[in-house]
Formats: sequence, C-alpha cells, structure tokens
Amino acid sequence: ERSLELVSALSGLTTIGVTNMDAALARIGIRKQALNSEDTSILALVELTYSATLVEAAQTLRLGQMHLYRDKLHPRTLQRFIHGERVLSLVATGEPITQVLTRLEPQSDDYLAIRQKLIQYVLVEKKGGWPAISAGPDLKQGDSGPRVAETRQRLQTTGYLPPSETRSDTFDEPLASALRVFQRQHALPATGNLDRRTLLSLNVPVRDRIAQLTANLERWRWF
Repeated sequence: ERSLELVSALSGLTTIGVTNMDAALARIGIRKQALNSEDTSILALVELTYSATLVEAAQTLRLGQMHLYRDKLHPRTLQRFIHGERVLSLVATGEPITQVLTRLEPQSDDYLAIRQKLIQYVLVEKKGGWPAISAGPDLKQGDSGPRVAETRQRLQTTGYLPPSETRSDTFDEPLASALRVFQRQHALPATGNLDRRTLLSLNVPVRDRIAQLTANLERWRWF
C-alpha cells in the first residue's frame, strides 16, 4: 500500500511538472513484479529501491540537482541536505508521502508562486497550449478588430482575464489592465498597449515558458 502511495506521489510531481521522476518510476516498475516473491533477499532489494527512490525525490525537491556536485559544495550547504534517515522516519510514522515531500520543498513565496504558475502552464499545455496572436501594428484602447479578440483570448487562457470576460473585439480598459499585469510580470514597460515586445512575449510557446519556469524552480532550490 505504501509502495503504491509512493508511486502515486512521484507520478503526481512529474505530471504537474515540478520535477521529473520518470527514471525513478522506471526503476520502481522493474522491482514491482517482485513484490509477491517469498525470497527475502529479493524483497529486501525491493525495499531498498523504494527507500532510495524516496530519498532521491526528497533531495531533488529541496535542492534540485545540487546533490550531484556534493564534493564541490561548501560545508554549510551540506548541512541543508535532506538526510535519508530523517525522510524514512517521517514516512514510517504513517504520514501521507505526498505531505512529506511537499513539506520538504522550499516554502518561500516566490518559489511557491513559480510552482503554481508552472502547474497552470502544464495544464494549459495538456489542453493544447494558448492561441497565437496575429502579427500587425500596435494596439491600444479604442482599437478594434480580430487581433484584439485574439489578445483577449490569449490573456484569458492564462488567467490574466476571467473566462467570463466578454469576447469583444474592442480594446477596452479591462484588457489594457490585464496587459499591464502581464507586462510587469515579464519586465516590460507597463503601457497597457499591445506593442511589438509584448506581442513577442505573449506568443512564446507554452512549452518554452514551462522550460523557463522549471529552470527558475531549480535556481530557487539552489538558493
């Protein structure tokens, strides 16, 4: 039962893009067929595989891939490592594995905000990504046309505008306000207009945005 719970927890982390545990899940998959064995040495090997995988997942969530460079790290950094016996003792208490792993992640507001945005973008990708906005001249309040409607739909897809917002092709204040939020979050001048730089940023494919957010999570773990 705990084995299935661990597989579910690791699969969940992979599904939402927080970290990739495919290799670990593959190792577990090879061992799962031995769970019904009566050979104690085989069962011990299965137990070691599950335990090692759990500790690996905990380290990756806390410090990303920093543990690969352990020999080059400062002693103070080594003190921040997740110690295997501690992780295993937490799981031994019966606490849900998902809760144990979640608590081991960095808890800073910035990290959690990036994590939430990553989850959102992964879900958007699963639904086919976001629509591209056609090339054309800059747009501002009062303008109208199909490119305004495309901009509105793009911002709705990622939550800058509520789904209930009208699909109007007129550039109104709610659309300008949503663009200003997007621009501030992407280090662009917050004009509220759809200029060339904003258009290019909006049209970055969702897969590229996911890669950027994943790299940012990795940096936060190193910090």
